[in-house]
Amino acid sequence: TLAALRSYLDSTTLVRGRKGVHPLSGRLYCPCGVHMTGVARSDRSNRRYRCRNGRNEPGRPFCAYPSVLADKVDDAVWTEVLKVLTDENYLRELAREHLGLAADATKASADMMREAIAAVERTRKGLAAATARAYSDGLDEETRAMVTSSLSEQYRAALAHQAMVAQVFAETDEQSQRLGRLDRVARMASETLVDADKELRAQVLGLLDVKVQIIDHGTDGRPMRLKVSGVVDDVRLSDAESADWHLTVGASAAG
Repeated sequence: TLAALRSYLDSTTLVRGRKGVHPLSGRLYCPCGVHMTGVARSDRSNRRYRCRNGRNEPGRPFCAYPSVLADKVDDAVWTEVLKVLTDENYLRELAREHLGLAADATKASADMMREAIAAVERTRKGLAAATARAYSDGLDEETRAMVTSSLSEQYRAALAHQAMVAQVFAETDEQSQRLGRLDRVARMASETLVDADKELRAQVLGLLDVKVQIIDHGTDGRPMRLKVSGVVDDVRLSDAESADWHLTVGASAAG
């Protein structure tokens, strides 16, 4: 996903999109549970998203609020997605939460790796010295094995610990590289996406697998409420249960 996003942003130029493009078509979900698709008619000036249950037909579910005005929803969602993509600190914090990476994890892993290597070297030297003494004392093979058995076990344990730490270090290094990639996404987004037209928005929202759930259509003067989720480089843009990502979209956009 990240490579595709970076490649797309690197190669694209901002050309005004076709009239009637709906960035959230198939990504916007009605409170009744089905996705909504974009509709644009020549006899109407406003683009809309329509629920699949919008037709009142016998034997089929019918949605009481079958469509919403597209511009308000599109702009509200894009503003929030762009806010995340252009905020390096927020992206890094999301990544740390998702990956379980504390601020000093990389340094701690490097320190652990150095200690593990040193422990292997200490036990190796100790085992080598004990083996040399056993030979010097003329001990037979069985006695030498008995004398050095404890050090041999310590050496094997040190090697196993080193292997485990090496795996942790490699994972932590990959996590740090991922944080760096998220930083680059933020810089590219701030340069490329601020003035994106709806066609470019649709491409980016698809690459980020953005999903939008309508929580409340906002009838009777209430504001519309949305919940947004998406993924950047396997890091979720938001917690699906996080109230912080419940968006308010001004006056009712339902229709």
